[in-house]
Amino acid sequence: MRSFSITGGKGGVGKTSLSINLAFAFAKKNCKVLLFDADLGLANIDVLLGVSPKYHIGQVLSGQVSLSDILIKIHQNIYLIPSGSGLQNLTELSSFDVQAIIQQFSDLPIEFDFLIVDTAAGISRQVLQFTQAAQQIIISVCHDPASLTDAYAMIKILSQNFYCPKIAIVANMVANLQEGLLVYRKLQTITQQFLSVHLEYLGTVVRDQKMQVAARQHQALVEKYPNSLAAQN
Repeated sequence: MRSFSITGGKGGVGKTSLSINLAFAFAKKNCKVLLFDADLGLANIDVLLGVSPKYHIGQVLSGQVSLSDILIKIHQNIYLIPSGSGLQNLTELSSFDVQAIIQQFSDLPIEFDFLIVDTAAGISRQVLQFTQAAQQIIISVCHDPASLTDAYAMIKILSQNFYCPKIAIVANMVANLQEGLLVYRKLQTITQQFLSVHLEYLGTVVRDQKMQVAARQHQALVEKYPNSLAAQN
């Protein structure tokens, strides 16, 4: 199973939309995908996809249920591990608890091709642990100063404190492909000056009103509007 963590530092940079649509894009290629909502305490993938979890990750940690018990099948090839919403204790997990969650992935009864981890906003210990545990780190960044600043802060911490030598960048919710490349180059310029990390440009997802329309209908953009520009991106 190949694992990706999708993060960004700042909230509102399209991490969850990117996670959901990547999952459906992989599923279209007949790959089995496990989608993990790692925004513990303020989970929303279940809401965006119109499903109602019976259990959440907190009940796994308390020993009430196993990780396989909380799996939700949302597509022929996609399963969701939901987290709780409005549960403050889930935002205060210890490093031991986070490691316990990560270790249970290997015990799941289904063989998955991809694991996509949608992290919370910010640079808390919990977010950083979930982020660096994946084989590939993807940072979603928009073309505004706050997003660029927070993305750089995330890159700095991951490279210096967690020794991550390679991080991938997706320019998200930008006007066009040229603007997306500009966002990447801005980050690349400053990281080359001050950090020992390689930034890989994965590509751009343009701003698309159909993304919000699909979300209101509890569907992924690549399913509802597969020919839209953002879905093609």
